Amino acid sequence: SDLVATEFGRKTRINQSSCNKDLSCLEGDCPSFLTVIGGQEAGRTTAPHWPAAELPEPALVVPSEDVTIRLVGIGGTGVVTVSQILGVAALLDGRHASGLDQTGLSQKGGPVISDVRIASGPLAGGAVASAACADALLGFDLLGVAAPRNLRVADRDRTVAIVSTSIVPTGQMVVERDHEAPDAPAAMVAIEQVTRSDANFYLDGRGLASALFGDEVSANVIVLGAAWQRGVLPLSRKAMHGAIRLNGAGAQQNLAAFEWGRACVGAPAELVAAIDPGPPA
Repeated sequence: SDLVATEFGRKTRINQSSCNKDLSCLEGDCPSFLTVIGGQEAGRTTAPHWPAAELPEPALVVPSEDVTIRLVGIGGTGVVTVSQILGVAALLDGRHASGLDQTGLSQKGGPVISDVRIASGPLAGGAVASAACADALLGFDLLGVAAPRNLRVADRDRTVAIVSTSIVPTGQMVVERDHEAPDAPAAMVAIEQVTRSDANFYLDGRGLASALFGDEVSANVIVLGAAWQRGVLPLSRKAMHGAIRLNGAGAQQNLAAFEWGRACVGAPAELVAAIDPGPPA
């Protein structure tokens, strides 16, 4: 959901792509439920082509032999799916992988943490990132990454953070219209203090997905593409594409999202032109 400033104050707009489709809104469970009579569903924009720029293979900024990655996001947005994509890509590359998803009661809207460990040989021990042992932090939710339990696994000389700066309204903001929005700059400062600030990368995953595809379903995959191009995933591009195809759901859009995520890092000018082509001739 998004926060929208209106003449009647701040409102919450629900993204259709995150709807449960179970009609629970008819029971009053949706904070922005509204019945529209005689309306027509807005058409989605056509998914753009992949970036035209030939991007170079990234130089790794994390160990290639054994890397631990923590993924932090919101339930229902595909955090576990991205975790599975990484695991499958590792297997396609002939590597070993293990992972653990901590979802709790967060099927929709709650915090989700996935730890993934990728190595060139058999793995000993568990996949859970311990204190100061994460090589990469993939943040699909800015506030979630800045939570103490997640920053605890970071080390300023070891951990690279790839984080989406999109702000998702908290439960209290949905219930209380006048509740203040989270302090995004403070969250970014907290992340910078415990990670490799010279190598970190930030992008608006939800905003980019909406601008490129007309919905936010592929936001996490855009962040994944940026992480790969930044050099924090010791996996081949071929394996990443293969894992996305094997996942099946929305494969073509997710492949394009992965490549546009790469463009965020390697060809930002082309990304800007794709989002805002300028006035028509």
